[in-house]
Amino acid sequence: MSISMTPELPETTCRACGAHLLAPEWSESAAADRVVHIWNCMFCGERFETFEANAKQRVSDAETIEHFWPTLLIS
Repeated sequence: MSISMTPELPETTCRACGAHLLAPEWSESAAADRVVHIWNCMFCGERFETFEANAKQRVSDAETIEHFWPTLLIS
């Protein structure tokens, strides 16, 4: 399994002025299958939330540890 260290952030437009927003101000897991993104438009000051289904398979702790600290062979 390949592990990506770069998160894929959603792109959206401001609901009030239509400005293109590159990244949310804050993102967090709202549930095991959902992520909430909090947006703040720097052009008009509008604040809003969007929700995204977390369809990606979660990586186990063992896979994460193995990725960062691979097994060392000592002879």
